Amino acid sequence: MNWFDYAWAMMGATCLVLALIHAFIWLHRRNELAHAMLAIASLAVAALSIMELQGLRTASPERFATLVRWGHVPLAVVMCLLPWILHIRFRAGRRWIAWTSVTIRLMCLGLNFLTGVNLNFAEVTAMRSIDLLGLDHVYAPVGLPNYWMILAQVSNLMLVVFVVDVGREVWRRGDPDERRRALWLCGGIAAFMMIAPSVAVLTTFGALKIPFLVTAAY
Repeated sequence: MNWFDYAWAMMGATCLVLALIHAFIWLHRRNELAHAMLAIASLAVAALSIMELQGLRTASPERFATLVRWGHVPLAVVMCLLPWILHIRFRAGRRWIAWTSVTIRLMCLGLNFLTGVNLNFAEVTAMRSIDLLGLDHVYAPVGLPNYWMILAQVSNLMLVVFVVDVGREVWRRGDPDERRRALWLCGGIAAFMMIAPSVAVLTTFGALKIPFLVTAAY
């Protein structure tokens, strides 16, 4: 193992610790569902970190395509939970926007198993060996994009709209403490939504010669 393997393992472990913390809080405060949702989302990202690291190391197009296909399951869990975490925590945001984002994401999950080899690729033709920070045996995919992934970007956009809507509503209430909390949480989710999908799209179209990296953004 090199430093990158250790770093990814540490990020996965951090997600597990976050999951345990929020699960512990929820067990003692059963009415605070946002903590239960955060625990599930963190567990999903921990599972995704394992798939990402395996995808980084595989030279097999078929195995990479399978890892991405199943990686969309924990990713969908995260994307479906994030709007409700915000809504429950701040009691803000229009629910129809959240439902739209979640519904489209679930449609994408179905298309992930019904079209192409996964939602990102119609076909993965090869794995290109790349020079990533001096690491050996690191690979990035080469293939034909699955254009149904545009639907996932619509879901992402709706989630960003919901995050902005929550932040706007909390800001108008005028409570300084809630404003600060909303800034951190909404800002963190907005940053996640800008980084992770952008990397995935650019990697799919070959503009970035790197693997899919969602864990670090989370």
